[in-house]
Amino acid sequence: MRIVTTLPRALLASLSQIYLVESRAAGLAILLALALASPQLAAGALLGIAVSIAASIAVAALVAAVRAPGPQDPWPRARSGLWGYNGALLGILVSTRCEPGWAWAGWIAAAATCASALYLLAERPAARRGLPLLTAPFCAVGTALLPALPPAASAPAPEGPALAGIPAGFSQVV
Repeated sequence: MRIVTTLPRALLASLSQIYLVESRAAGLAILLALALASPQLAAGALLGIAVSIAASIAVAALVAAVRAPGPQDPWPRARSGLWGYNGALLGILVSTRCEPGWAWAGWIAAAATCASALYLLAERPAARRGLPLLTAPFCAVGTALLPALPPAASAPAPEGPALAGIPAGFSQVV
């Protein structure tokens, strides 16, 4: 029952966390803007968030059981949107390259799960060094994923070295 009350809040908060804000109202505005621009992008973002939250809760429970056995409550972090925004970005990325269908959903699920695991496993080591992870999991997984995705139908073939687009990808999150 907890997921029924947490998921809507987490979906909207995750969208707002892309802009480093925890606000359901801002998340709703972003969702509406995405849906107006492209329902496929909005659907990809929502699927990415849902998978990220589910994967994060599962990985957090596993990591907590190994590191510090005892009762852990992952729901506050899920509600804050901190576990969903990388999945949202990956869902949007996949949606720019794939048409909705089983492959689209599979790519989003795989990417969001990988980003969630990367976030949770790297969070403590990064924090010890004073580094926030922010969109690093999205950038890492997205960069690894792009060569495997089909080329965008409307995008011209890139010119120059293949790695030249990576800085642009890091600078343009959405």
